[in-house]
Amino acid sequence: METILNTCQAALLFSLKTVFYTGSILLIIAFLRTVFLYAKTHLLKIFLKKSADPFPAIENLAKKHKLTGKIKIVLSAKPFAFCLGIRNPRIYLSTKLISLLDKEELEAIILHEKYHLLHKDNVIHLLSSFIRTLFIFFPFVSDMINNQQLKVEIAADSMTTSMLGTNAGVISALKKLLLYPGYQPEYVASFNHIQTLEKRIQTLKGKKLRGISTSMQSLLISTISVIIVLFAISTSLPEVGAHAHANKLSSCLTGTSCTHNCETEKSSAKLKSS
Repeated sequence: METILNTCQAALLFSLKTVFYTGSILLIIAFLRTVFLYAKTHLLKIFLKKSADPFPAIENLAKKHKLTGKIKIVLSAKPFAFCLGIRNPRIYLSTKLISLLDKEELEAIILHEKYHLLHKDNVIHLLSSFIRTLFIFFPFVSDMINNQQLKVEIAADSMTTSMLGTNAGVISALKKLLLYPGYQPEYVASFNHIQTLEKRIQTLKGKKLRGISTSMQSLLISTISVIIVLFAISTSLPEVGAHAHANKLSSCLTGTSCTHNCETEKSSAKLKSS
């Protein structure tokens, strides 16, 4: 009896250790990657070369929408607009973007990024990166995060449309940026997020998007991962059963080993009684 209970305890301890160490490793990796991305946001602010030339149109728009000191112009041959920073976020516009767009389109982009600024969406992006890494073997989770980020972008476009009274500036800006490869860091809230551009244009034109967007490959891989985890738990965790014989209650592992152990105990009890 004591041997059986020791076996149960050893198997249970092994299972718990396996779960603990696996989870700990994933947590450490996710944490380190998040810290790395956080450091990259600070490095990016250092390496982005600020433009010394004045942009009166941008300055006027900043004053109009109470963003004075919150917009930075960056020298770059690539068009981009994003909100960068965690504790003290700023809106960054490239000189190439400014040269491509008219005043109405620039105002639409600035208002869109103001939404991200007010809602601290860079923090959400950082947390999303942590969750992606933690559930790396479950791509369905990553698809759910992508769906949520699309909803955020659509909400920013909606606020912009509401403030301007028209969606023309947002749509024309999105269409122009589809033609140009921009700079798009994964850890910032970006207007020209390439994976969302077409769906946002469709939404602005009145088309309803389906609730959940995922691929069969993601579902298949996630399902297989779940099955593997459940199988590992079911085979490693001991099942404790109970049986009564000779007027006393005993515990043993269920299954084949349990049957063998129970029969052994019963046989021993019969021999002792005879």
